[in-house]
Amino acid sequence: LFVLVGLAVALGLFSLLGIQSLNESTQRILDQRLTVARILANDIDETMKHGLAHLQSAASKLPDIPSYEQFVSSVRLLREVLTDTGLSIQNIVLIDDSGAVKYVYQTNQYLIGADWSQLPEVKRTLETGQPALSNQLTEPQTSEQMILAIAPILSTNGQISGLLAALIDIKESTMGTVSQTIQAGNTGYIEIVDGNGLVIARTEPGVPLKLLEKSDHPGKFSDLIKEDKAVVRTCHRCHEVNQEIQRRRDIIAFAPLSSVPWGFAIRQSEDEALAPTRQL
Repeated sequence: LFVLVGLAVALGLFSLLGIQSLNESTQRILDQRLTVARILANDIDETMKHGLAHLQSAASKLPDIPSYEQFVSSVRLLREVLTDTGLSIQNIVLIDDSGAVKYVYQTNQYLIGADWSQLPEVKRTLETGQPALSNQLTEPQTSEQMILAIAPILSTNGQISGLLAALIDIKESTMGTVSQTIQAGNTGYIEIVDGNGLVIARTEPGVPLKLLEKSDHPGKFSDLIKEDKAVVRTCHRCHEVNQEIQRRRDIIAFAPLSSVPWGFAIRQSEDEALAPTRQL
């Protein structure tokens, strides 16, 4: 009886310590994921801040009502500078104080005359004079998706005479490609989500991104971005396997950006992410 009691106590203590060690191992894995998400989110933040600073600098050098030649002369160099910072630019446009597109460099001249006054970030910058980086927007005339970096053009008396805006191509920019170097097993992938819960970019092996696709937790992501809160947790997601829809538990690490209302998420199946701990 004494031998059995002794063995039971020893095995119980060993099991308790083992479970505690496994829980600590799991927590370390989750903390590492959150740290990586924060580092990559900060990297995107710095890219966007530098891009917006260069845009503001170019806007500050433009006269109140620039000619097309003055506009082109200023933004030709700006496009190269923004490319060097990691931002791929589709077009650079000048918007007048009523919110209408006046000039376009270099393509999509059909945008000239388009009324962008009701686009949220355009309207806000015209009212406040504060530079802005937008969520995904729909161009009113063409319904094309775009992301804008906007800087005000100020007159000599400090009034807003117009806006200088750059249309950013996320897929070709650093934030769309830097995450391709991050390997998270066979099921891991990365998403960039905007403040409305729309997915801006997604890496493989996630499903191909659809137009205006909402994330599977748009409300939660939007709240985390507003609260500037980074989290790591488990969630359910539907995946197609052999033409059948299956629910799977994922580990997700989410970190918001500070310079733009977006968030950065690293996702991986729970089975794969916690496989080392479960094997142990």
